[in-house]
Amino acid sequence: MKKLQYLSLWVIVLTLPLLLWAVIPILPTFDDWNTLSSPNYDPQWWIYVLPKESFWRPFDAVFGYIVATDYHLFPTLQHVFIVIGHAANAALVFMLCRRLSLSSVGTNIATLFFYISPCVLATLFACDSLNQTYSQFWGLVSLSVYLNINNNRLKYPLWAATIFLAALSKENGLAWAVIPPILAFGFNMVDKRQLKRDLLFALAVVAAYAVIRLSLPHTGDANTEYTTFLITKKIREIGVFVCYTWFSADYISLLHAPSRNLTLFILTLAFSLPFVIHQLWHGKSFLRDKKALSIVLCIIIAESPHLVITLSIMNAYAALSIAALLTGYLVSRIDRSNLSIALFALYVVSTLFTDIHHWKCSYDSGLVGRRMAVETVRQSTAPADSVFCITIDDDTRGFSSFCVTPAEAYGWGLSVLHENAYEWPKHLKDTIIDDRTIVKEITRQAFKSGYESVWIAEGQNITVVERSR
Repeated sequence: MKKLQYLSLWVIVLTLPLLLWAVIPILPTFDDWNTLSSPNYDPQWWIYVLPKESFWRPFDAVFGYIVATDYHLFPTLQHVFIVIGHAANAALVFMLCRRLSLSSVGTNIATLFFYISPCVLATLFACDSLNQTYSQFWGLVSLSVYLNINNNRLKYPLWAATIFLAALSKENGLAWAVIPPILAFGFNMVDKRQLKRDLLFALAVVAAYAVIRLSLPHTGDANTEYTTFLITKKIREIGVFVCYTWFSADYISLLHAPSRNLTLFILTLAFSLPFVIHQLWHGKSFLRDKKALSIVLCIIIAESPHLVITLSIMNAYAALSIAALLTGYLVSRIDRSNLSIALFALYVVSTLFTDIHHWKCSYDSGLVGRRMAVETVRQSTAPADSVFCITIDDDTRGFSSFCVTPAEAYGWGLSVLHENAYEWPKHLKDTIIDDRTIVKEITRQAFKSGYESVWIAEGQNITVVERSR
């Protein structure tokens, strides 16, 4: 068994080239087109490094200027950094499992559980998830610093710095300020007195971040999407979090009407259930002990910013590393390692099928946007500086970032910018309508307002109407 103690790390190293090969061709869709890390040619660069609307993500803004130096870098560079960041996170999960003295089997299962879980896919396949990936990376580094460094003169400055880096990557990174002392207390690495002292230090770091952020100028107003609370929405989001974290079922086959295949959904769910049930049934007594309870509390804390505000499949990634630690802990405590390995093998089969299906849908969605952009350019007789884009909503519904609608793949016209090397149009405005009979009137008003061209998107069909020159 000693020879296999690093099995999961070898799997990561050997599959990383394959993962990069699969992810790099995925093209931008939906939010990818207007994220802070997409090519940004605005000469007022400093506005985006400062807090903007509800966000303060300076690393995203800097990345947007880097890819603007050569638009061909987008989205390839994002994909490379995201994949490598995810692999680094998996390696950190492995090291943390070892630090918490989990068994070799538990450590390897926890690491692979994190590395291949369907919960990572919305993060892994997107172009706008640098913040999600590296918020977790710096959070895991902060946890490693706290657990491994005993020299207080070095430990606390490094811990504070990594908390700041996690928060500057994405705001939910602040949750990692309180996770390390709680987890350490659960595993008897600190006593109550140390726990209280370190929690106060963590809260002081959070307060310092808040003071700095509120002292800086910001642009835009907070998005109301993040301040609206609906109980039905919260129940649905909790369901997304639980299902994508623990079960490797192919949810596309259940929730996306055009792709619905209940047989595939039931089969993938059936393959993943035995491993989860085995953990819960044989590990139910361990779930009540101090160590397991501290991990569960940390899972809630890691996901709490999203549970309070809004939670998508991408956001579920925030707590996955801690969920993996819980999986590793239960496997380590259950005296049935061979059975755990066999059931996890079934879980892996289900997961790989789900991963591949989600990848194929993401890849196909990106191609739709590219084809629509190419068709727009083909129909344009000359570059247009100002364009009005009309999207006719036909009630088509997608599923997350995997099966996006044609309008989302098209980016409401933004994909054409990338196709034109961000040279034209200089001004793009869009509207979404559900009544195609008013297209002519909107087109007439657009030309009257000075727009040179109107792009009409209906499904995957594009019509370009140009003003008489």
